[in-house]
Amino acid sequence: MFGFEGIDSLQAEIQVVGSEKEAEEVVEARLEKLREQEELSELEALWNQESDRGLKGMMAMSRSQKLRAKRIAASQGPAAAAAAAAEQKEAEEEEEGKTLNVLVKSDTVNSLEVLLDYFAQLPEDDVTINVIRSGVGDVSEADVLFAKKFKAVIFGFRVKATSSVQAKARSMEVPISTHEVIYNLMDDIKEKVEEKMPLITKVWVTGKAEILKLFPLSQGTRKATIAAGCRVRTGELYHRDMFRILRDNVPIWEGKLKSLRHLKEEVTIVDKGMECGMVFEDFTDFKEGDIVEAVRTEVIRKPFDDRAARQFERISVEHHIEEMEKRAATIASILKATGAKKQAE
Repeated sequence: MFGFEGIDSLQAEIQVVGSEKEAEEVVEARLEKLREQEELSELEALWNQESDRGLKGMMAMSRSQKLRAKRIAASQGPAAAAAAAAEQKEAEEEEEGKTLNVLVKSDTVNSLEVLLDYFAQLPEDDVTINVIRSGVGDVSEADVLFAKKFKAVIFGFRVKATSSVQAKARSMEVPISTHEVIYNLMDDIKEKVEEKMPLITKVWVTGKAEILKLFPLSQGTRKATIAAGCRVRTGELYHRDMFRILRDNVPIWEGKLKSLRHLKEEVTIVDKGMECGMVFEDFTDFKEGDIVEAVRTEVIRKPFDDRAARQFERISVEHHIEEMEKRAATIASILKATGAKKQAE
């Protein structure tokens, strides 16, 4: 056989195809696989080097941060250097908690563009979203290594990860999330962002009562106190809740109950419409007409507001579907014309 411009080795495989277009596709697929293997080797070498030297934490530090740490260590001694290192580590962990690194793979260029545009539309007031890498095709081992290096989550749309890739990801603790429906993928992205949202304290009122009368109480040898005779207007009052007293809608006190009674009996809860007597811990400066609120608190993740992204998502996905339908119609017409031509021949 003559005409080859070059052969890689004496044992090179020669594949015969039906057309020049098929040959180009085979060549491109082989080149892509070769590029991936080379990139995989480079990433593995880099990762091993970082693991051996213990530099993974240092990779996240900026040049100015490293210089500052060195100056502190040189000028203030080991104790100060250790404190500065601890402070630096805490700052890095805090910054890491506010950042979501993602690696995106998709089946087509069009769907990849939709996903990248979706990421661009997500608000970053509390969590910064970095797309460290994106591409068309199945999830590869190179993707897993890349995600590990940047502590990223791999998102895939209509792509697969082989069992060996999944095993590699599990061993390196790299999350891979793939979906066939783009809406489900976007919901998954939102969940991952919500996991990094800051903690906030949610406060809600469980019940309200109005102080109708004041009752002086004698506690034997102890100092006398004052009980508030109340009627529950809304909700319920639970004796272990936090309470606050409002006067003209302005809070004047907040704290715990010392006693909650109904018909002279100590109780744990009173409901709407019931009358009760309350003694507050270390506070007696209330008067008739004041409002008592029972409040509860809960530490939760701040809700992620992606309304703008949702609007964009609806428009983009609809546009993507329209484009896919147009392409399908074009392909169908080409196939139909080809079939008619063959029949004519």
